[in-house]
Amino acid sequence: MGVTDIETTGEFDTIISQNNKVIVFFWAPWDAHCRIMSPVFDQYSNEDEFRDNIKFIRVDVDTLKDVAQRLGLRALPTFISFKDGQKANEIDVNRILDLLIVLVFGSLPGGAHNHGAARLDPGAVAAYGTKNIANNTRRQVNPDINYTAMAVKIRSATLADVPQIYAINAHYIRNTSLTFLQNTPPKAVFAAKLDEISNVRGLPYLVAVESRTSNTTDHGRSAQDVKPSHHDERGNPTENVQEEVVLGYSYLSPFRGHMLSYAPTVELSLFIHPDQQSRSLGTQLLAAIVAKAQDSNTRHCAREVTERPCGGGEDVELHEVLAGDGGEGVKIRNILAVMAIDPDGKDGGEALMAWYKKRGFIQRGRMEQVGFKKGRWLDTLMTIANGELTMGFFDFLHYLRLKFLISSLRLLVKLVAPLPKPNPDSVLTIPSRDKGRTIKANVYNASGEAVGPRPVLINFFGSGFALQYHGADETFCRFIATKTNHVVLDVQYRVAPEDPFPAAVNDAEDAVKYVLSHPEEYQISHVSLSGFSSGGTLALVNSTLFPHGTLKSLIGFYPSPSMAGDPAARKAPVPGRERPSFWTKIFREAYIRDKDARDPRISPAFVTDTTNFPQEMLIFTADHDVSATEMEALAERIKTEGQASGRNLLLRRMEDCDHGFDKKKKNENQMEAGREAYAQAAEFLSRLEGESG
Repeated sequence: MGVTDIETTGEFDTIISQNNKVIVFFWAPWDAHCRIMSPVFDQYSNEDEFRDNIKFIRVDVDTLKDVAQRLGLRALPTFISFKDGQKANEIDVNRILDLLIVLVFGSLPGGAHNHGAARLDPGAVAAYGTKNIANNTRRQVNPDINYTAMAVKIRSATLADVPQIYAINAHYIRNTSLTFLQNTPPKAVFAAKLDEISNVRGLPYLVAVESRTSNTTDHGRSAQDVKPSHHDERGNPTENVQEEVVLGYSYLSPFRGHMLSYAPTVELSLFIHPDQQSRSLGTQLLAAIVAKAQDSNTRHCAREVTERPCGGGEDVELHEVLAGDGGEGVKIRNILAVMAIDPDGKDGGEALMAWYKKRGFIQRGRMEQVGFKKGRWLDTLMTIANGELTMGFFDFLHYLRLKFLISSLRLLVKLVAPLPKPNPDSVLTIPSRDKGRTIKANVYNASGEAVGPRPVLINFFGSGFALQYHGADETFCRFIATKTNHVVLDVQYRVAPEDPFPAAVNDAEDAVKYVLSHPEEYQISHVSLSGFSSGGTLALVNSTLFPHGTLKSLIGFYPSPSMAGDPAARKAPVPGRERPSFWTKIFREAYIRDKDARDPRISPAFVTDTTNFPQEMLIFTADHDVSATEMEALAERIKTEGQASGRNLLLRRMEDCDHGFDKKKKNENQMEAGREAYAQAAEFLSRLEGESG
């Protein structure tokens, strides 16, 4: 939706009166904190959960002094929310995420003062440069926000809800390709399904409802097709009768329900009334249905029908075998969401899949042209949330918090130390394993005239798996291309929290596979990997994903081979200048979520077999870097276990250097160490070129 900049008092009053939910950013261009917050406010206005629900406007307090005085502003920046034309809450920058969540969802789960997931902590405040707020030197106008719950309620469906459920489903059957049904079943079928799911199978079937009077509609929206009528004994319509209008529904149903082995796996269905699709009801219903699935009392009472002998002779009778050791049912482990790709939908139908992925589901398959509706063949996608990653409302809020913190840091880095635009020789587009995606790689060509395919170095930039620093290694890439015979591909991979593990690993692996599949362009017997910081970790991880001998060599600059343990407990070989652990924790949290940090694809320090590491390795560490201790231990292990095969691992610790020493432009000693490391890397690769050719 974006942000509207308000120029006149009349425009302000009109927007407030004509929009259901409005958030106003009161700012002044001369205020540093306001300038920092302004692009963040812009970003929030385009978030999926907010852009269709809230009108975002920005008011310059010097231009609209009368509005600022009318509302009694006392500090900048200040955010005020309005609902149905009335002022709802007023906060400063320290609690903007709370305000947005309250506007969309109506309240914070667990109350306003005990929900930590949506709070900014001191690190986030520091990232914004708002230390005055952190130190309570600026007055917060209204610290006790009044969180008012919405009228929407989620409860178990009853037979009385069937007519409204029927009407909602009929809309999607008639007007969309989201369901492959072409004809609306009778209401009796919906009633029987509700009974089968709830009473026979023991699975949840939920509705989102809102209380209304029978003779009114919601903000002009017609809901007559889903509202039951109320009459007195003479048949006249009654006035002001409170009823519950079904806004949406969701249920879990058996997946291949005639087989007991599939009992722990269920399939999700979720539909929202077409007039109610901008209220985040889908998020709330999904969270509720997942919570029900996780409830210890929820058991899927699946059954198989078989025969068993009865009486004498060959007589048999039908017999039901129930799931579970005692027939009590089984816990739900997997939730499938199978969806049709409706070409008329948002982003060509792909938006729904993206919506599920953002909420913790993983795409597991695509079946092409398996359905035919409205005169065209349609694909279906299968996503799954399993026992290791099922999410709830709190998990989604946690994602929002992580994104807010990391977006804040990205903005600060962009403002304080903007990355120069890279100038590669060309840009390569690499196919991704994910349909519809490609991977970008900046190409730096070796000097001199090419005679046949050249050796190639695939580089991965440092990011903390959360910052998009692609292009930061251009000096290194250009140096290697100039000093050796290598073509250098600097690969851009996805980062968290938008794309957590294993997205980065998959992108890196896809890039290596691409190079190996093009022997006409690259000397595939001479493919090497390099990486800086987390990019070095990616290089280590990916070198173990291919058989020994596939990759010629690996160069790692200050990699961090382990994400296990408390970052605050790590110590550098020479202590005293360690990086603050706050952002390390945030980055890890965003990247690995609830995965096992000891997974070797996350932490190569825990690889059980070092055989697949390349035969030739060059690793640089820094004596003031907390990553050095773990990397040097892994290097010693790789070297020791590879002695029999003749592995050559060179480890060099750079003295009086920090993590990222080659990028410390204000410290000439560390920059000189970086130049030495680059030169050694070039000599290392040139030696291998000579040995192989």
